[in-house]
Amino acid sequence: MLHSSTGIRTERRISHVFIIDVPVYPSLLMVTDTAVNIAPDLDAKQDICQNAIDLAHTLGVEQPKVAVLAAVETIRPKMQSTLDAAALCKMADRGQIKGGLLDGPLAMDNAISLEAARIKKIDSPVAGIADILLVSNLEAGNILAKQLIFLAGSEAAGIMLGAQVPIIRTSRADSVRTRRASVATSVLYAWPSSGLTTKNRNDEWIHNLTLNAGSSSVKCALYEECAGEPVLQAKGLVESIDTTPHFIAKSSGGAVLSESYWESALDGRGHARPSSRFGTGSKTPSPVGRCSPSVTGSPTVARPIPNPCPSTPG
Repeated sequence: MLHSSTGIRTERRISHVFIIDVPVYPSLLMVTDTAVNIAPDLDAKQDICQNAIDLAHTLGVEQPKVAVLAAVETIRPKMQSTLDAAALCKMADRGQIKGGLLDGPLAMDNAISLEAARIKKIDSPVAGIADILLVSNLEAGNILAKQLIFLAGSEAAGIMLGAQVPIIRTSRADSVRTRRASVATSVLYAWPSSGLTTKNRNDEWIHNLTLNAGSSSVKCALYEECAGEPVLQAKGLVESIDTTPHFIAKSSGGAVLSESYWESALDGRGHARPSSRFGTGSKTPSPVGRCSPSVTGSPTVARPIPNPCPSTPG
């Protein structure tokens, strides 16, 4: 997925965003980065911030308020997070970060509490009403998001941005609701590039191909969707992917549609062999790939999507 020539990365750094519905907070709260960049430097934080702002636009927030978090709300030369926060705010002033309103450093309390900001005499258009919390490192973001989910009873969705298509990377502990919300968020984010409007979206049939990668097999399913309702059209399985791969696809009724065998998972050039494809006539499927345990997807595809799992076929 991240390969420089065959992957789906872009010039922008990939980052993860949690969209969290906190019961006691008046609006959706986004936390980033929580799963990809361990100790991001200033350049990485610029991309992390822009990714989150772009997602907020998709969700209808015209000018998202970004709180760049640190342990304190003043600049301390010995605390790198405060220096990065100040630099990011100036980068936004100079147009290097677009579409959002930044302030920082801000501590967690005055980023989400107007009362805490008032007590600390912080005069800021972001303090107390932040839409996005930009954390200093992965550990801080991951702990913060999971505290909100498991201690505060929040609902969440999470996606990775910065690639050619949104990527879903769920946790094994995530609920079905979280997984569905993550898929829905990815579709919303990817949809503008398709050119379909809200009006004709309900009239267009969309195909979604989902892949679920395990340790020695890959399961797949093809859904046809209209007006938001997915209908299973076919399902398949690639097994023995590390030895002699076998692919079989069946209709929703169990009839065999396609079957393929390979002597090896790799071709003569050391590349993964392509699997058989479901036939969808003139309709373009929306590729969704899952790779330990990432998911990628896009409503329309202008070119073949590189294999997200280079070590496995298809």
